[in-house]
Amino acid sequence: MSNTYMATNECPPAATRTPYTNLGSLSEETQVTIRDTGWSEEDQERMRLAGFDGVDMVMAWYS
Repeated sequence: MSNTYMATNECPPAATRTPYTNLGSLSEETQVTIRDTGWSEEDQERMRLAGFDGVDMVMAWYS
């Protein structure tokens, strides 16, 4: 008879983890555009072809 063991990782519950890290703050009047992201022109074009719009690209960059 053989025994099979599986390695498991102990993780803290989701409620104790912080899902976001605040790297700075923006005023309410600040407008963020695609130019504020680090996507290259090739990345932007690839994302457009996949159906992303500008808002989706900004959200993907800052998520």
